[in-house]
Amino acid sequence: MKQTAFMGWFIAALSLTSVPQAQAAQTIFYSALGSAGCVNTTAGTSIPAQKLVAHASGTINTINVLIGNGDQTNFSTSRFVILADNPSVGSPVVGSPSTTLATFTPDSISGSAANTIAKYVGSYSFTSGTSYWLAPLQKTSVFPACFWYANDNSLLSMNSLHVDTSTSTSNTSWRRAYSNSASASSASWFTPMHDGLAWQFSLENNTATPVAASLATQSGSSTTSFRTVTPLRVSVDTASKVTYYANGKVIAGCRNVLSSAGVATCNWKPSVHGSYRVYATVNPVSNSFIASTTSVISIGVAARTNNR
Repeated sequence: MKQTAFMGWFIAALSLTSVPQAQAAQTIFYSALGSAGCVNTTAGTSIPAQKLVAHASGTINTINVLIGNGDQTNFSTSRFVILADNPSVGSPVVGSPSTTLATFTPDSISGSAANTIAKYVGSYSFTSGTSYWLAPLQKTSVFPACFWYANDNSLLSMNSLHVDTSTSTSNTSWRRAYSNSASASSASWFTPMHDGLAWQFSLENNTATPVAASLATQSGSSTTSFRTVTPLRVSVDTASKVTYYANGKVIAGCRNVLSSAGVATCNWKPSVHGSYRVYATVNPVSNSFIASTTSVISIGVAARTNNR
């Protein structure tokens, strides 16, 4: 009997404390991030570019750039671009970046120290057999970047995009370009011979999924008293702004409440007796997730049991 009661309590506890985790469906097309973090950081007066060739087709919506301990001051104004390849222009080697195909904007900073990553979001669909260049829109003195001198391709992850001008995995060096122009959109590119320098970034598709959110009263009760402060809580799995509704109207003081440590709280003070249908809309801070709406809970509001 005691064992049965314990199991019932244990299952109930799991149902109360387990919050579903919304995970993006991740596809890594190319990555030179490595496992050791930033190998070399640069904040120079040039704009670097790395050449890639597609051996499959896909859609990029995330660029992760390793910046290590570099200065994050200009993150909000920084950009990364995917550029077309012009096979007939370049010095001393022919083939250089040209038209801007897509611009990726800043989303968030994650990690710490040597493993700090700047995330950029946008969208570009690449086609198998076509070459592309990836470059920051600004100089590395404006926003930093990390690189390494790799010995072979075993240090890179190349699932649909490969470095250099070959679709083979036997490359031991790869193509890059750089420009001293103020912006990659108006750059004049210098394309040196093949070398072992690889910029530490990844090209990925992280399909956005809804925020996992659950609503409850702080006390766990489905009843409260007239004109009594009743804390409402929404638990989320990513930083979000939460707006609470009672019978279809926004609860006063509970619009765009920013979550903290996975919880957004609303102090509701119902002003009418009766039954309320309460729910919340949730808007994530990061573009890796999309908005969601909680389930509706019914709360009964009765007269006070005590006088003022």
